[in-house]
Amino acid sequence: MRAGRIILGLCLVALPALAYIPPAAFWFEKMADRRAKMGMTRLSVSATCRQSEGPAHEERWLLKTPGMVRRESGPDEYLVCVHEKCAHKAAGKAVQRAPAWRYYPFLFLVEGRAAASRYQKLAESLKVDLRRDTLARFHGRVAVVLGAKEWERDRPQFWLDKDNYLPLRLMLLEDKALVEILWINWGSRQTGDWVPAVIEVNRDGVNLERCEITAVDAVAPIDDAKFNLPE
Repeated sequence: MRAGRIILGLCLVALPALAYIPPAAFWFEKMADRRAKMGMTRLSVSATCRQSEGPAHEERWLLKTPGMVRRESGPDEYLVCVHEKCAHKAAGKAVQRAPAWRYYPFLFLVEGRAAASRYQKLAESLKVDLRRDTLARFHGRVAVVLGAKEWERDRPQFWLDKDNYLPLRLMLLEDKALVEILWINWGSRQTGDWVPAVIEVNRDGVNLERCEITAVDAVAPIDDAKFNLPE
C-alpha cells in the first residue's frame, strides 16, 4: 500500500511535465490580445531602483506606444530607447549606445497592439528554441516555459503566466553572458496589470538592478520629444 502511494505521488508530481502545451504561436497570440485589450498608450511610472550593491535611488519612467522608453535616474542622466535602439546620457559624459536588452524589461509594456508575430520573431532572433517547452513554477504561479526545460537554465528562454498571459522571465545571451529579466508580481495594488510590482535584471546570476514600482499614471500627457535619442 505504501509503495502504491509513493508511485501515485510521483505520478502527480510528473503530471505538469506530461500535460499538453499548445504551440508557441498560441501563447504569443494570447499575450498580444491581453496587452491590446488593456488599451494602454502611455504610462508615467515612479520606481525605487538599486543597481548591484549601490544605494537605492528614485527613477521616473516615461513609457509610450509604440516602443518608446525614457528612464530618468537623475536631473541630467537618462536612458532613451526606441524599440531596441537605446542610448544613455549622463552629465559631463559622451552619449553611450546601450545594448538592446536595456529595452526588453519594457517590451511588453510599450509594444501596445503589437501582433503576435512581433513577439515570435523577437524570440527567434534571441535564439529561443520554440520547439522546446515545459511548465514550471514562478513565484507561486504556473509558467509556460518556451525554449528550454525547467532544469536548462543556460539556454535562451521565455516564461509567461499560463493563466493571465503576462511575461514572467526572459533569459538571453549577450556574447557569452546570460542576461535574465524578471517581471514579478503582476496585479499589485499600486500597479494593477499595467506593470509588474518589481522588475529585476541579472547577469550570470549576479543582480544588475532591481526596481520596485511605487506609482503609475496612465493619464498624464507625455511629449514625444522626450524620446529623441541623445546625440
